[in-house]
Amino acid sequence: MSRKTMKKKTATKPLIRNAFITLLKEKSLEDITVHEIVEKALINRSTFYLHYKDKYDLYDAIVDDLLLDISKTLEEANFHSFEKLLNDYYNQNKPLDITIQFLEHIDANADCYSVLLIQRDFQKQFIDIVSNFINSNGSLPRIITNHIAYGSIGTIIEWLTKDT
Repeated sequence: MSRKTMKKKTATKPLIRNAFITLLKEKSLEDITVHEIVEKALINRSTFYLHYKDKYDLYDAIVDDLLLDISKTLEEANFHSFEKLLNDYYNQNKPLDITIQFLEHIDANADCYSVLLIQRDFQKQFIDIVSNFINSNGSLPRIITNHIAYGSIGTIIEWLTKDT
């Protein structure tokens, strides 16, 4: 594959994804057509099919990328235990580095999260990642970690959808 072709491929995917996310803000996944995606992305239909099988494949690719990114963000935070994290927070009385990294990731991908966090399938996967992260040493009941994860989602949705 030539450099020019690789550059085009690299430049085209974000166009497709941005067009799709914009459409998801306006209508449900089921109501979006590939025609609308390519029209909004200003690309040919054949270009879309070079990257994705259909709109569901595109949706899955976006979800997979976001979930992988959030998992990496949480893993890179050098987290040891939730109890230690809370103890350090209360002793230092400042925002936790992990919280800042987590929210910076959400903010950097706000367009995607504002649309996807209201989708039940994405919400469930997101909650699983956050709950498993919080309870990485297995010392907390699942009900507690889910409570924290669901609370996080509610807060993030309110933050991302607030008109300010």
